[in-house]
Amino acid sequence: MFFSEQNLNLQQSQFIEIIIDYIVKKGTLERQVLQQDPFSSVGGIMVVFKDQLPKARGILDILERINRNAEEIS
Repeated sequence: MFFSEQNLNLQQSQFIEIIIDYIVKKGTLERQVLQQDPFSSVGGIMVVFKDQLPKARGILDILERINRNAEEIS
């Protein structure tokens, strides 16, 4: 939903795709991991969204919801 509603540049789209792949494989994603590989390969969240902090906050909010849902299921 976030992905389709936003105007993202190529670097941002790649970053979101890495997030999706990571969550599909691991089930959750902690915020601090966004500054590590594989995310740092495209710059990390604060670099990729440096001029669009509301988008970065939106991504972090979505990740928090995913993590909460995963905790409730387990």
